[in-house]
Amino acid sequence: MKSPKLHSLSAGSNYDQASHTVEAHIEGADRSSNYQSEFDLRTLDPEGVLFYGDTERGDNWFVLALRGGRPEIQISNKHSKIVVQSGDQLSDGRWRRVTVRSTKSSIELLVDHQPSLTITILPSVGLDDHLVILRITVGNMLINESDLLIPLKHRLDACISNWDWLQQNTSWLDKKISSNPNIQCHTSIMPGTFFQGLGMAVFKTSGFWNVSESLEDWVMRFEGVIRPAKHSGMVLAVLSESYGRLLRLDFVRQGRAELFRLSLGGAGLVELPGPSMLCQGQPLSLTVSAQEATLAIGDQQQSQPLGPGRFAALHNAWFHTDALIFFGGLPVLDSMGHDWSYFEGCMQELKLQEQPIDFNHAYFADESISTHSCPAPAA
Repeated sequence: MKSPKLHSLSAGSNYDQASHTVEAHIEGADRSSNYQSEFDLRTLDPEGVLFYGDTERGDNWFVLALRGGRPEIQISNKHSKIVVQSGDQLSDGRWRRVTVRSTKSSIELLVDHQPSLTITILPSVGLDDHLVILRITVGNMLINESDLLIPLKHRLDACISNWDWLQQNTSWLDKKISSNPNIQCHTSIMPGTFFQGLGMAVFKTSGFWNVSESLEDWVMRFEGVIRPAKHSGMVLAVLSESYGRLLRLDFVRQGRAELFRLSLGGAGLVELPGPSMLCQGQPLSLTVSAQEATLAIGDQQQSQPLGPGRFAALHNAWFHTDALIFFGGLPVLDSMGHDWSYFEGCMQELKLQEQPIDFNHAYFADESISTHSCPAPAA
């Protein structure tokens, strides 16, 4: 269930920045005042932007982000360029109160009302003696990613609530969020990756080469837990650089149950009835070797012998080209056919070649995907 009082930062990046930007007009006579923004934060994502602030339309900017789960501040102005990281891990899924307080010569970060990071800036970079416009945008930036002092994946799978931006009236923002479920958060979450049935994520096979594996004895291995929200969807596919079909695993509705289908090179190989209660989450594993392919889902398992020729195309593309791995969907091309649909639901504990899959490192990920969280099942 989603709540109109919880704002999804990752979903906010899908919308026009200007419509989600808070502006404060501050007289220079008040330059000695403290300026403060605060909010409650919940995230399982270790990297991305919490909020961005600037004056002078981007010439003087500030970014609060997470990197490795810890707070990071980047500051750029005509006097200095600063990057500082400190504090405890915040990407543990618990609600935290985050406060950023700015004075004429310092910036202080507090977590749960305790000091976490203080930056003293000399010379003073206080406001000049004229009207200054401070802009804040949440979960996004008003500068290019290339302008950051240290590169950062800006999109953060996180949720905020109970915000106060520079003591400004943000009732207009509250109304936008309460009227649009697409930018709201689920009230309870659990670790995983949630697909809304609108897009896919793509990796390159070069990210899953294991130097300890022998090319001759190589076996493709995939495992995880899936909890679909509808009765059909694409789980995994491997395509060549030119989108030639190498491997595909999906499921469709058949009668009252799901039928899992594994194909190699466009030809069907294994069909396996899905287990009961699939919607509550079931473990899934796939191994493909030169000898056989084995698919297991829940308490069901089926193997099919392979000839060397059927395996060779997958093996060669994996190691000798930059083949593409798709999760949750396929490119919309006539060559892909029309007998598939985007996956909707949760994938958890995903591993490929025994490596955990981190969607922060995807070659491409649709912005509808929550990379590190899934809605928790109803009690």
